Amino acid sequence: GECHAGRYETSIMMAADPDRVDNDVRAGLSEVPISLSVKLREGVVDFQEMGLSDAYCGDPAEATATEGNELLERLATMVVTEVLEAMRGE
Repeated sequence: GECHAGRYETSIMMAADPDRVDNDVRAGLSEVPISLSVKLREGVVDFQEMGLSDAYCGDPAEATATEGNELLERLATMVVTEVLEAMRGE
């Protein structure tokens, strides 16, 4: 839930396109322990109303390219598995 531009997504960006991550800014960001998915389930759809004044939640300062590469590998495996199962009619 603490995913929007947080550790998860920032790690993926650091692995996939590191030039698009401003590490000086990222390293200085404080953790925002607000779950985007919980807020959406509660019907809150505006970042400001969610308490996400800087439009991120989670902890982007803890992101790493190593974790991003691991996540991309897992995501790729998940997609390939789903495609192969669909092709086999499973």
